[in-house]
Amino acid sequence: KVVVKPINEGSSVGMSIVDHCLDQNGRMSLELENAFDYCFSVSNCAMVEEYISGRELTVSMLNNKPLPIIEIVPSGDFYDYKCKYTKGKSEYIVPAKIDKEIEQLLVEYSLKIHKIIGCGGYSRVDFRLSDDNKIYFLEINTLPGFTDTSLFPKAASAVHLNYNELIKNIIRLAL
Repeated sequence: KVVVKPINEGSSVGMSIVDHCLDQNGRMSLELENAFDYCFSVSNCAMVEEYISGRELTVSMLNNKPLPIIEIVPSGDFYDYKCKYTKGKSEYIVPAKIDKEIEQLLVEYSLKIHKIIGCGGYSRVDFRLSDDNKIYFLEINTLPGFTDTSLFPKAASAVHLNYNELIKNIIRLAL
């Protein structure tokens, strides 16, 4: 199983998960061909990576401190554009129900990545937690979304930081 996605898009635009890369004759499967066609309909560059079965987790960093970890449970096969931007298409578990050791590692990794990349006031770091509890870093969002369905405001809300307070906080950190 692999993930095919553009290297220069966001929000899972142009992304596919492919179950079978080869057909019975050992050639590229129609499923993989279609995934490339879909990817190239929005971008001229693609990447293919191993699919990691497991849970999707995200850690929002505010002023070098973690907000509660969120687990994302999409209604579809994966956290695609529709699940990200349509209310009710995903469930968000805040804080994520994970053991303390995994939580500590996610926070530690997020802070290190946040600092290495040179983020200032805030960022959001996305991970997969495999079925055998291995942590895989997916990406860092240096300008995470702030829509009605965005994860960063959900994490802030879990510590009673409303949207307006969050924005004021970020502006203060930028100054």
